[in-house]
Amino acid sequence: GGRVGQTIGTGKLDASAVRDEVRKRTPGLQRLFIDAVRKNPGLHGRIEVRITVGVSGRARVEVTSDRIGDAAFASALKRKIASWRFPKPKGGEVSFKVPFTFRAI
Repeated sequence: GGRVGQTIGTGKLDASAVRDEVRKRTPGLQRLFIDAVRKNPGLHGRIEVRITVGVSGRARVEVTSDRIGDAAFASALKRKIASWRFPKPKGGEVSFKVPFTFRAI
């Protein structure tokens, strides 16, 4: 999981830097998922988020598709991603979608 979709918005952001940040941070999301599975065995599926990076590099996160169906996990995932710091976009904010697929290990 973690394939970054096309960026949209008024700003410009280096796509490879965004991919690198998502790739680097994805293991932390897997740990959140493992915690969720402990409370709700059998949990698995795909969740897609839209990440909007503001001019400060701070992220806002919205779940656009949730096939996992665990509200507590989705909320924790949003908080975790919102704590990530991206490069500051030039000329305005940038949004992109990222799908993540989770399976119990």
